[in-house]
Amino acid sequence: MFLIAIISSFIFSIIGIFITFSLGWGDLSSLLQITDFKNIDVRIIKLLQIFQSIGLFIIPGFVMMYFFTDNSPNVFKTNRKIFIFFFGFGVLVLFISMPGINFIYELNKNFAFPDSMQGLAQTLKDQEKELENLTKLFLKTDSVEGLLVNLLMIGIIPAIGEEFFFRGAIQRLFQDWFKNSHTAILVSAVIFSAFHLQFYGFFPRIVLGIMLGYSFLYSGTIWIPVVLHFINNSMIVLVYYIFPENISENIETVGSNSVVIGCLSLGLLTVGLYLWSRYSRLSSSA
Repeated sequence: MFLIAIISSFIFSIIGIFITFSLGWGDLSSLLQITDFKNIDVRIIKLLQIFQSIGLFIIPGFVMMYFFTDNSPNVFKTNRKIFIFFFGFGVLVLFISMPGINFIYELNKNFAFPDSMQGLAQTLKDQEKELENLTKLFLKTDSVEGLLVNLLMIGIIPAIGEEFFFRGAIQRLFQDWFKNSHTAILVSAVIFSAFHLQFYGFFPRIVLGIMLGYSFLYSGTIWIPVVLHFINNSMIVLVYYIFPENISENIETVGSNSVVIGCLSLGLLTVGLYLWSRYSRLSSSA
């Protein structure tokens, strides 16, 4: 599975580099300096990011769902009435969980390393700062074309690719191995978070992965977690485009500094998932 992802990612990265050269956006020397975000054309980074994401998640996700799972037809579609309910309820659960996820992120960010590991802690903080700067570089645009590219790069491609890869293929494989849906969802969520190589977002991303995993389990269609993932990623893109940056940052910290709000949000998320499971059982037995 992972070999397929690595090979596909390499091939599509080469395609992205070839297209970059063909468009005259850069040369080999500029690509070698790609870590210096201030001195490189942002179009190059975005183009390579798009092709790498396609190669790393979308292609392997489709391949693995086709060859390594039962490829159940209901993975791709479901009863329209049930789909609308799960979509609406899923969006509600997503918004309810945001303060709790922000609260966990704040705890994760303030994790105290022992004195002997301060070098590692500083390295992780520097990496986090670089990722934050890169994200802001991606999001900064004042044109409709730039907004659409960001929605494609940050919203659509990761939502389809990561959900097909982690929920559509990996979670279903672990379900077959463990014969336990909850274990499969948890392990898949941990792998989902680890793939992002971001320690200070590790635990909140696990919570997001768990929520997406249960949305797939209870709805029976891959499109519910795809839509929820798209909404989660695209909100910040739209907010950065419509509102000043300081408003965007305030939205990202809702509930992060309040134990009461954070715990209440996580409690409501748990209740929401329980109600979702109840409705799923009732609808499947009807």
